[in-house]
Amino acid sequence: MGDALRAMGFDVECVCTANEARDAMRSHDYDVLLLDINMPGNEQLQFVRGLSHDGRIVPVVLLTGYPSMDSAVEAMRLGVVDYVVKPPKIPELCDRLNRAIIRGAALRVLTTAEQRVAELSDWIDSLKNALLTPPPSLVPEGDPSDDSLTERRLPSLERLDLHQLSAREREVLDDLAKGRQAQEIAANLGVSVSTVRTHIRSIFVKLKVNSQLALLAKLVSETSPSQPPK
Repeated sequence: MGDALRAMGFDVECVCTANEARDAMRSHDYDVLLLDINMPGNEQLQFVRGLSHDGRIVPVVLLTGYPSMDSAVEAMRLGVVDYVVKPPKIPELCDRLNRAIIRGAALRVLTTAEQRVAELSDWIDSLKNALLTPPPSLVPEGDPSDDSLTERRLPSLERLDLHQLSAREREVLDDLAKGRQAQEIAANLGVSVSTVRTHIRSIFVKLKVNSQLALLAKLVSETSPSQPPK
């Protein structure tokens, strides 16, 4: 069968056992694997199962001389992309191999894209956290249980007209100044996330900002000591 596939334009490497296949795969990347279900070392699909555990993205086309519903279902469960009864017609087998190759290439592209999206998401989260972390001047030392902690974290609060805020809104503002998100604030204050978001919207309106980042920027600019004239 190897010669027939070569004649159809495939670059083919033939092995006789699962161990030989493992050895070959250590040094080469293959576009598709054409496996006999009764290949020594694969009688119970051990070799195919091992591919799944290794996380290899290589499509498998399985050949069998004794098709059964059980083996077909198990093969599909393990990610086998096609199940061919022997002896196959070479032109039909070539079509199936080509479809498997295309499918494997697409899956590799999608997997790579997924990994890059995850990395980008982590980078965005890191950048967001960095931007939302309050400057050291807003986090003084002291007893965190002190009731005046909010006032000391945000000096000169009267400049921001914080008298407009309710006691709960001041608590939410204090957590916002620490860079906390709505879910964290809700857990800290023992209220629902929707309640926290309602308070945040009210704070934004009263302090005339439209985002947490803008709020932090205003806190910094309004509470920083004025610069002496030059």
